[in-house]
Amino acid sequence: MANLKNKSVLKLLTGAFSMVLFMIGDWLLDAAGSGDREVGLAVHSNWPLMSQWRFVASAVLAISGIFLTWVGAREALELSRKVERPDSKGSRFWGKVFRFGFVCLLVYGMGFHVILCLFPIFFKTTLSLGATFDFALKAIPLQFFKDFTVAFESLGWLTMFSALALHAKRAGESE
Repeated sequence: MANLKNKSVLKLLTGAFSMVLFMIGDWLLDAAGSGDREVGLAVHSNWPLMSQWRFVASAVLAISGIFLTWVGAREALELSRKVERPDSKGSRFWGKVFRFGFVCLLVYGMGFHVILCLFPIFFKTTLSLGATFDFALKAIPLQFFKDFTVAFESLGWLTMFSALALHAKRAGESE
């Protein structure tokens, strides 16, 4: 039984580590240097001056993070099913809300994160093909992406995965 608990803790910590990858990716994307300003809704004025490797690394970290998030999320979903009390409507309701939140995280949040990490690559490519700065801004539909690149969302999920891992570890020690 303790071996199963250790695997559970490891999987949850893998989910927490995935958020560290997202946070590093966010930093690579958003740390645009001095004099930078937001142009439009999500484009940084210093993007054309920044190295392309940062944007590629940010996207690679996000793609890797999705897989690792899935490992942690699967374990969290399994734990939520195990602790749900079938005789309690409240427990069943909040268990479903918790699982729905994880599905939203995986389907929308992580996929959206990868798309957002690819924007600077598209932007720089458009500029390198001779487009003007204003044209490049119009080529990407940015109105949907305002303020989604901050790391606080990842920090929240990191905290949650870590708390679940700590809880699973303590539950394994008490048995």
